[in-house]
Amino acid sequence: MIITRSQIVPNHPTILDEEETFDKSFFKDSYPISDIKKCHLEGQLNRTGDIVTAHLHIEAVATLLDSYTNKPFDQKVIVDEAADLLLEENDQGEGYIVPGGQIDLSEIALRMIRSSLPIKILKPGSRLPKSGEGYSVLSEEEVLKQKHESYNPAFDALKDLDIKNKK
Repeated sequence: MIITRSQIVPNHPTILDEEETFDKSFFKDSYPISDIKKCHLEGQLNRTGDIVTAHLHIEAVATLLDSYTNKPFDQKVIVDEAADLLLEENDQGEGYIVPGGQIDLSEIALRMIRSSLPIKILKPGSRLPKSGEGYSVLSEEEVLKQKHESYNPAFDALKDLDIKNKK
């Protein structure tokens, strides 16, 4: 839902109770979120001068990418947040920059959901893979063992070289 700043009357809260929908373009740069299947937003918007303050409760089902496997999985996300929606960065408030006269509540919900997620997203039961195409995960002991047992045939020609007798 898009709401214009002029619809938000100063000192009179605008009550929200909305189902938000998201276009695929929303998720272009929103890793680890690849989709939001369902999102309900409740709360209110208050305006004081140029600053709009949003007090929101968001319940969503987001499709997230596992940090280990990059495979998608669905997870319920609940966010309770209050933030200023600023026209531009300033010293008066802290929050999200929303330039122009329109506030896209879907975009604000996505920003709040993304900022509430931990840095490392793991699907329940997810484990770091031990190997894959072109790589393997080794313990420190396994690395030392491989170094000790490694053999390079390029040095075979040097074993017959007698450096002491040449002048």
